[in-house]
Amino acid sequence: MKGRLDESTTYLLQWAQQRTDSIYLFCRKLVIEGLTKASVIEIFKTVHADCIQELILRCICIEELAFLNPYLKLMKSLFTLTLDHIIGIFSLGDSEKLDEETIFSSISQLPTLHCLQKLYVNDVPFIKGNLKEYLR
Repeated sequence: MKGRLDESTTYLLQWAQQRTDSIYLFCRKLVIEGLTKASVIEIFKTVHADCIQELILRCICIEELAFLNPYLKLMKSLFTLTLDHIIGIFSLGDSEKLDEETIFSSISQLPTLHCLQKLYVNDVPFIKGNLKEYLR
């Protein structure tokens, strides 16, 4: 379900949290699709970020990337990152130039991912024609 954890995932996280002394929840591939900040925090309380090798971020706002930075920094084994349908929230009172600056600022705050080998960018309209600038 978009925006919420499904019942089986919620059960698994609760089960693993109750057994943190004896359970090490290993996750090679993590998909975050429109989840709330509270749900993401619950996931990272249980799943060890250093085990994640593939991360798919789908249907989230560009501002959420800044929230994910502390967790991204912990992903020492991240080989593949997919950004799919990342949207920007634009302020209504300012020009489009300010929106681009806000987006660039959000992307530039992403941590350096030394192990990253593959980057997929799908349906991220504000990057079109500007990818080289964003990846500097």
